[in-house]
This record gives sequence, C-alpha cells and structure tokens, in this order.
Amino acid sequence: GPILLEPEFRHLTDAAWALIAHEKLAAIDPKLALFHPDNPMASQPLEERVSRYAEIGKKADHTKPEEMIGLICPIRPI
Repeated sequence: GPILLEPEFRHLTDAAWALIAHEKLAAIDPKLALFHPDNPMASQPLEERVSRYAEIGKKADHTKPEEMIGLICPIRPI
C-alpha cells in the first residue's frame, strides 16, 4: 500500500492525501486538478475540495488511478 499508511507517516495531514489524489487525477484529466477552473468541484470552497480529495487519496486503489475519477465525479458528462 501507499507509504503514507505506514505508522511513521501518521502525522501527515489531509493535505498530503489531497495532493496525492490531485496529482493522480490531474495526470488522467487536467480538469480534475484541484485548482482547474473546470474542476467538477470548482464552485466549492477550497477546504471542501481538499477534504474530498484527501478522502479519495486515502480510499483509492493507487494501482488503478483511473478508478479515482469515479470518486470525484460519479457522473461524468459525455
């Protein structure tokens, strides 16, 4: 699993998890970067976006970053 799950990294904040999700998602679709104006969460406060991305970073299967997309935007426009 991710190194952040190791006991010696427990002190890291949600920001670290959010950054992981941000980088994985942005690599798949630049619009999913935390600060992209077309991000599906762009209208929400930064604190909410970071919290959601942290949740995704913690829960996601990091070997399958494409599955993270469904966690940020369950219904993607066609």
